[in-house]
Amino acid sequence: MKINRIVINNAKGFRGLPNGFEVIFKNVFHRNEIDPVCLAGLNGSGKSNVLELISEIFFYLEAVHHSQAKKYVRKKSPFGFTIEYETKVTANNLLQSDTTFKADTPLGSIRKVAIEKLPRQEIQIKFTNDEEWIVLDSEHLSYDYNVSQLLPKKIIAYSSGQNELVSNPFLRMDFFYFDEYLKELEEGGDSAEISQNRLFYMDYDSNPFVLLSNFLMRDIDDTGEQKELGILKAMTDVDDVGSFNIVLNLKVKKDHATKNLLELIEELRDSDSESLLSMIESELFWEVKLPYQLRSFVEKLERCCTYSDFVYKEEDSEKWLKVTLYFRQIGTNIKMAFQNEFSNGLNLFRQFYLMNLLNIYNYSDAIRDRVKKASSGSEDNISDLIPKLPKKDKVFYIDGLKLKKKTGSKKELYYKNLSDGEHQFLHIIGSLMLMEEEGTIFLLDEPSTHFNPDWRSKFIYTINEIYKLRRDRYQDPEKAQQLVALSTHSPFVLSDSKSKNVLWFQKEKGKPTIKELDFETYGASVDYIMKRISKMQNRSTRLIPERAYEDLLDAIQSSDLDELRIAISKFGESPEKQFLYQRLYELTNPETDDSPAL
Repeated sequence: MKINRIVINNAKGFRGLPNGFEVIFKNVFHRNEIDPVCLAGLNGSGKSNVLELISEIFFYLEAVHHSQAKKYVRKKSPFGFTIEYETKVTANNLLQSDTTFKADTPLGSIRKVAIEKLPRQEIQIKFTNDEEWIVLDSEHLSYDYNVSQLLPKKIIAYSSGQNELVSNPFLRMDFFYFDEYLKELEEGGDSAEISQNRLFYMDYDSNPFVLLSNFLMRDIDDTGEQKELGILKAMTDVDDVGSFNIVLNLKVKKDHATKNLLELIEELRDSDSESLLSMIESELFWEVKLPYQLRSFVEKLERCCTYSDFVYKEEDSEKWLKVTLYFRQIGTNIKMAFQNEFSNGLNLFRQFYLMNLLNIYNYSDAIRDRVKKASSGSEDNISDLIPKLPKKDKVFYIDGLKLKKKTGSKKELYYKNLSDGEHQFLHIIGSLMLMEEEGTIFLLDEPSTHFNPDWRSKFIYTINEIYKLRRDRYQDPEKAQQLVALSTHSPFVLSDSKSKNVLWFQKEKGKPTIKELDFETYGASVDYIMKRISKMQNRSTRLIPERAYEDLLDAIQSSDLDELRIAISKFGESPEKQFLYQRLYELTNPETDDSPAL
């Protein structure tokens, strides 16, 4: 999967990017490595806006044809863009109309896709499996059999920031997936089939799903998957899962605004005593219904657990309202049970993610409506519109997750007590391990923010070590490839990226521009990268922070030998410190007239 080009076709631009802003990805990849597309630049330079734009584009392409989302996302919306990308033809994305357009489309061939959306116009799609472009007209613009097959298999996003906006389209899409679930439940009842998501946002709540799906499904035999997990263990010092609980509530309270509660009280005031209780119950609580597909998931989990606790609606009733599944002293037996019930880690993760969507039951109709009506490119952070739920009020959650560390105390460590860097590493690398299908795009916004310098320097290396093991498992380098696009301002990450895949963002006269680096970043030292980038921006090339630099300047102006000697012991080693030695030399050798200058 390769994105070749994107263009903004909005008169007002897209957030900090102007109308007509174009990004061309060179995609100079080595077939035996994963070379991330690296969007680099200082804070506010626009690099994260590009990831947000890609997210919004694929959200629109998914939503405009989605049975529930298309009620809110108009085909002729003001949002406009052009995107061009390449994907490989596989057995899973053959177009039904391939035989109509071109017979015998070879598996493994490269399919080029170009999609243009002008403001207040419908999308125009064309594709090719060789050199001949084929336009999908209205007759063939079927989502199920054409558009869906042209889209990436999955779009995965992650952001380490609190004020990020890359999550907006993913959160909105989750609410549409939930609406689809309710519709299928209403129409299909117990036999309702819930479709799988294309868009996944990896937030803090999904992290336990990623961790469990990897540690429970990869960790028995000496296989390639176990070796991949070994890399994650070695980096984070997390040796295994110790214990956890899974809780599912089928009766949860509804979210009501104070005004709505007062109106409800007035409505119930004149009710007779016999019906009052049932009316209160129906107005204040949701009764969550599980189709066979999800009940089957719960039954599989029950067969894996150490013991369970069911709360039933009535005595001697088979209908239960709450279940807590306890997983204790996790070892080979429990892991084998999971691997017998679930085909692979991705399958387990999908089920977890789908169950987590049921927590949207907790939100009021007003909140759901506000999220679904949020516009593409909105400056509002949708996550701020969604209340944070106490665990006990959720439909589904994982509780009491404890981990075993390889070193240190033998006692189990609560998952929540891991450092931010450990959480981030387990989440990002774990997601890359799980989502290994062809045609998957990862959009990682500042993925190394909480890493220590050693982890930053090993981040892309770790991705490639896991890729090599996956490549050996598949015996196919190209099948193991994924598109990883990340934003960063870390010189450690840049030093492990090929400069041909680095897009440097900076502002000129207040407008974002993309510069091509005139030096090779791969393998360059951190100080060299910082100096070259500073030179590009006409900034000082010093490598020490401002406060220390000002103190150093003051010390250099001194003529007191003792003060200079104290200053030399005070400052750490840096090229700038050499000027202190030079100043000391001048004062002890007055015949020289050289004066230091920083």
